[in-house]
Amino acid sequence: MYLTFGSMANGSKAGQDLFRTVHSTIQDLDTGILATTGSKTKLDTLDTADNVHIESWIAQEDIFPFASMVICHGGSGTTFGALAAGVPLIFLPTFADQPTNAALKEGAGADIIVGDGSGSVESNSESSHTRMPLLRDAIADLLGKPKYRDAARALGEEINADEPINSLVHKIAASV
Repeated sequence: MYLTFGSMANGSKAGQDLFRTVHSTIQDLDTGILATTGSKTKLDTLDTADNVHIESWIAQEDIFPFASMVICHGGSGTTFGALAAGVPLIFLPTFADQPTNAALKEGAGADIIVGDGSGSVESNSESSHTRMPLLRDAIADLLGKPKYRDAARALGEEINADEPINSLVHKIAASV
């Protein structure tokens, strides 16, 4: 399981509070957890269980092939990277494009949304305690039902069947 709230959210107090709340909620699960905090969180301030490994940053493309799921806020980089790798997601959207990304992916069946993210970053962070039982249920659901992994893999195959963006850029540049 991979937990991240990207670099932008972890740069704010509300984002750091959300990370700490989620981290404390899931660290007792009977599964390995890799979490990345971003550079603003001091790693030595986090109490963590033996099954949790925390880093400031790791390239996500190195993590996705091994992740059973991704718990994130729904930023574009994490969302599309996980789906391209065929990894299902649990979203806790907090601001910007995250509620939209989560809503768009939900119809594909590869994720579960915990809270809609329609409030401010601060209000979404403050309400995170009420969403934690829902998060635990979402984790159990996602791990227990192969339909989420199957849907994520199907999306990954579809994404990877398209021509890579860098070749399209080169084609467009050559045609100008």
